Amino acid sequence: MTMRKTAVAASLALAAAIGFSPLVQAKSHQSPQSKSLYTSAVRSLHHASATASPQFGQARFTVYRVKAGDTLSTVAVRFHTTWQALARLNHLAHPQSLWIGEMLRVPEADFRANASLVTLSRPRPLGQAIVDTALKYLGVPYVWGGTTPSGFDCSGLVQYALAQNGIAIGRTSFDQYAEVTKIPRAALAPGDLVFFSTDGPGASHVGIYIGSDPRLGYQQAFVAAPAPGQSVMIQNLDTAYWIANYYGAGTIIP
Repeated sequence: MTMRKTAVAASLALAAAIGFSPLVQAKSHQSPQSKSLYTSAVRSLHHASATASPQFGQARFTVYRVKAGDTLSTVAVRFHTTWQALARLNHLAHPQSLWIGEMLRVPEADFRANASLVTLSRPRPLGQAIVDTALKYLGVPYVWGGTTPSGFDCSGLVQYALAQNGIAIGRTSFDQYAEVTKIPRAALAPGDLVFFSTDGPGASHVGIYIGSDPRLGYQQAFVAAPAPGQSVMIQNLDTAYWIANYYGAGTIIP
């Protein structure tokens, strides 16, 4: 056994004895070579950690493995907490950056309640591609009926961003709501669509969910072309206005 393997094995033994948080803290000090060894070793402890989680104050915790498309905000929503709380709990120096396979501590009771969401979580490279496409057009003016980079309305931006990624969808927000697979707000992931009732009944407004935006301090954000006189922008899903007018959410990603 090499010195590196010996050191990692010793760290794992210590972590098994005193709790999972030392593993999370240790990842920031690992070399790229040792990270794969660390990940394999953590996976071998995953079942034991889930069934015999350490105490943390009065709460109990288990572990969640980060999947493609996850952000700290989307994980926090699944487990009914905040991304700031998860960042503190897992000692994350850079909460905007997660790597696939990374293990996060989450509240055990909520893990059980949300087990189906974790099990059904899908790779989301297409969702992120849709987000990246929409973000290219920040600052483009709102134009009623607009469907091109010279000017968008809300559904025009959605239709254009999806088309650039090989997905056809209806022209209006009402058509788009009819076509998506409906999902609960807690299951939102980057690239999903969020709908609002801002102009009469039904899904009269739509945006593209992007996850958290730590730069703006938003735990949940979406990009949209809001209204005449404004331009394509990132907006905070958690404001009182959008909460009051929230209509539903849907995904177009298989």
